[in-house]
Amino acid sequence: MPKPPCKAIQFINARIIDKDQDFMGSVFVRDGVIIEVSEAQERYNEALLIDVGGKALMPAMVDVHCHFRDPGYTYKEDILSGLRAAVKGGYAFVAAMANTSPVADKREILWANARKSQEADLCGFLQIAAIGCGLKDEELVDTAALREHTNVFSNDGLTIFSEVFMRRALMRSAEEGFIIATHSQPEAEIIRRDLELLKEVGGHLHICHISERASVEEVRRARKAGLNFTCEVAPHHLFACG
Repeated sequence: MPKPPCKAIQFINARIIDKDQDFMGSVFVRDGVIIEVSEAQERYNEALLIDVGGKALMPAMVDVHCHFRDPGYTYKEDILSGLRAAVKGGYAFVAAMANTSPVADKREILWANARKSQEADLCGFLQIAAIGCGLKDEELVDTAALREHTNVFSNDGLTIFSEVFMRRALMRSAEEGFIIATHSQPEAEIIRRDLELLKEVGGHLHICHISERASVEEVRRARKAGLNFTCEVAPHHLFACG
C-alpha cells in the first residue's frame, strides 16, 4: 500500500534567493505553505528532509509570452509538453500567444486549451486571444465572448499598422478591462503612436520586447506624462540592442 504524501518538507543546505536577499539556509514547508525561511539549519523531526546540496531555491517564475502552438503546430509544442517544460524550468504560470492554426480568436479554441491545461494539472495557464480576427488588423474579435477565458489579447508578432484599428482596440480595452499586448516594427515609431492613442482614448496597453534606446525614451516620456501602461524587455535585448 503506497505511503501517504508527506505534509511537511524541509529543504536544507539551500541557496535562498529572492528580490531582496541571497543567503544559505533552509526552508520549512507544511501542507504546501512556506512556514519558515531561516539561515539556521535546524531540523524538524516531523519533516521529510531534502538536502538541496547548495543549489538555489527561489520564487517560481511567470512567463507572460510563450508559444505552445496548440492547435495546428503541435509538432513544435503542445499544451502538455509546454507545461511540462515550464514546470521543469521553474515556472508556475505561463500565457500562450495566439499564433496557432486555426488562430486562437474564437471561444471554442480558448476553451479547448483551457481544458487541456486543467487535465495536465501542472501549473497555471492562460491562452491569449488574438485581438484581430485571423491576426489581422481589420476586424476586432468578439472580445466579450472571449473574456470568459482570457483577459489578454494580442496579434503576437504582427504589428498593428492600422491606426483606426488600434484606436478601436484600445477603446474596447477601456470598456471591457482587458489588456492589449503589442509588437512594434518599426519599434519606436509604433510605440510613439500607440502611446499617443492611449493618451487619447485610454485602455490597457502592454508593449512587448523593447530593444531600442529610442523606444525606452518614448516610454520614459510617457511615464513622466502620467500614462498608465506596462512594457518589458527580453533578456537577450539587454545585450543585443539598438
